[in-house]
Amino acid sequence: MHATLLRVPFDADRGAITAAAALQARMLGASADEIDAATGAVECALRSPLMIQAASAARDCRREVPLLVRLEDGVTMEGIADLAFVEHANGKRRWVVVDFKTDAELAPRLNEYRAQLSLYIRAITQSTGEPARGVLLWL
Repeated sequence: MHATLLRVPFDADRGAITAAAALQARMLGASADEIDAATGAVECALRSPLMIQAASAARDCRREVPLLVRLEDGVTMEGIADLAFVEHANGKRRWVVVDFKTDAELAPRLNEYRAQLSLYIRAITQSTGEPARGVLLWL
């Protein structure tokens, strides 16, 4: 589901989503039921207000964004944000950093995911010089 969402166009129809999900399924050995579930979840996600907003930021939208951030203690952290796009609020630009999550239950790892997203926000802010906010998109 995660890889499919990253690879289909924002305006993908069900057929394109299914084809992308089937390709991922072949690589992972997933079943037809899993392809169908992934297709439905991706189709739903693409219709969400967040993804519609990302699609409208086409020129200022990035998928699978590699990030590095140096912490105060000198440690360098790296990660990959699933999606980052610019929104305009009150006449100002702000990055929206999105991390897709596919856990059956999000609550047990929510603090971990928030910390991860916080590092992504920090990296985007440092690299662009613009403010950012984060969103966990639970699929």
